Amino acid sequence: MIIYHYDSATGCLLGQGTAEANPLDPKSPLLPAYATATPAPITEEFECARYLTPDGHASAHYADGEWVIQPDWRDVPLWSTEDGSTVVIAEPNVTPADLGATAVPYPGPGYAWRDGRWQEDQALQRALAEAAAEQELAALQAEATTEIDRIQPAVVGGYAKASDVDALPLWQRYRYELPDVRSQPGWPEHPAWPPRPGDSSTV
Repeated sequence: MIIYHYDSATGCLLGQGTAEANPLDPKSPLLPAYATATPAPITEEFECARYLTPDGHASAHYADGEWVIQPDWRDVPLWSTEDGSTVVIAEPNVTPADLGATAVPYPGPGYAWRDGRWQEDQALQRALAEAAAEQELAALQAEATTEIDRIQPAVVGGYAKASDVDALPLWQRYRYELPDVRSQPGWPEHPAWPPRPGDSSTV
């Protein structure tokens, strides 16, 4: 006799097997725990067959439960419709809608979930671009400050190399001009950074 095994924790169908022969009653094969002779129902995509008691638990004895079909989104890639972060469903009978998620891949930063799809959000894209530009500006300012702090004491002390004497005002001017980029065309998507001292483009 064909039997159907189901998971002891979730009640989800595991697969088919064969009942053991009953030496005392050949007409009544032996069924192990968490198995039933009732065929599992056919399921569609994102569904699973579960053998459950009326209160929703997996039944060790087949007489205490029955097959039900429930949503099954386990192991399906999902993304939060709030921020695009990855969402994982680990249990059956939980849907993406329950968690504010979608199976539509998140395109990336600058997109928002509206009207059932990902749409470009220009305000969000500008905010992200501005945050990235400000981060780069801070890094360039920090680099300039490091160079100025390295060179200036030697220049003041009169023992700096000629190349450093020439470089100091260039670094100072560079650091001075960096914040002005915010008011120039291209900010924040394509900042027009001033030439870095030492680069071939530096005048």
